[in-house]
Amino acid sequence: MDPRRQRTCPVNAATPHTDLSPQVMGLLHGFSGATFAMSWFLFADGATFAAEAQKKFVFVMWLPGLLCCVMMVLMGLVNVKALQESNDDDAAMFGGGGPTDDGDGIRARVFFFIAATFGLAGMSIAIWKMADTYNTSSDSWPGVALLLQTLCMMVSSGLLVAARMRRPQEENPF
Repeated sequence: MDPRRQRTCPVNAATPHTDLSPQVMGLLHGFSGATFAMSWFLFADGATFAAEAQKKFVFVMWLPGLLCCVMMVLMGLVNVKALQESNDDDAAMFGGGGPTDDGDGIRARVFFFIAATFGLAGMSIAIWKMADTYNTSSDSWPGVALLLQTLCMMVSSGLLVAARMRRPQEENPF
């Protein structure tokens, strides 16, 4: 193990952590970009299908994708390392982490919660439009495309967060 890649967790210094390798991070970023592009291609296909079926594709149809884009931006602002390193006692949960606490854990939790709220709002709008507007079997693809778009964006955001996570260092038993 390269000693430059080894870092220790400030909360529990006995548990060393390592960052992901650049190759794994590159793969996660690549898959994230591919699923993000696929989500907008699904949206465009659903909009085209709706236009061919003489269905209106109003602004509410754009909301799931826009809300999930806001979710991705907010997930980019989340300090993932602060989420992983935060201690689990009640003082940290309610913001009173003590004199050495700089508030990164609470800030990360709040940003994560707000981002998840935007993502779930986008998904609930997609489910609503799929069930309300496109509930017949002959022209249900635009509604299914909206739901698949939000799912792809959530997966893309999850891959971006996973690329910034740290994993516990594995000890070699030999």
